[in-house]
Amino acid sequence: MFRKKKIILSKQTKFVIEEVDILKQIKHPFIVTLYFTFQTPHCIYLGLEYSQGKDLAKHLHEESVIPEQEVKIYAAEIVLALEYLHSIGIIYRDLKPENIMLGKDGHILLVDFGLSKRT
Repeated sequence: MFRKKKIILSKQTKFVIEEVDILKQIKHPFIVTLYFTFQTPHCIYLGLEYSQGKDLAKHLHEESVIPEQEVKIYAAEIVLALEYLHSIGIIYRDLKPENIMLGKDGHILLVDFGLSKRT
């Protein structure tokens, strides 16, 4: 949910519109899916895919050692997600552990496209 007043005051309108447009274009198993959007006079709502797990930052903080095989899977899925985005002309500019959700199925889900750009 985005509050319209906050978006306007912080001059983020262009970024929110771009994020929604980018999310509408994306269809990939390791990237969050946008199901719907709607707005009220005060807010813009995004209906996004739900991830039952936690973000990678929290996982790294909680685990003292992450098995090498798990790291390889996460790295491969991140690369596949970024490769897909680049193939459709999108640059994801906010790659950090907080923006990588870990699902209960063990797969990643890339989220937060607020800084992304089309090439």
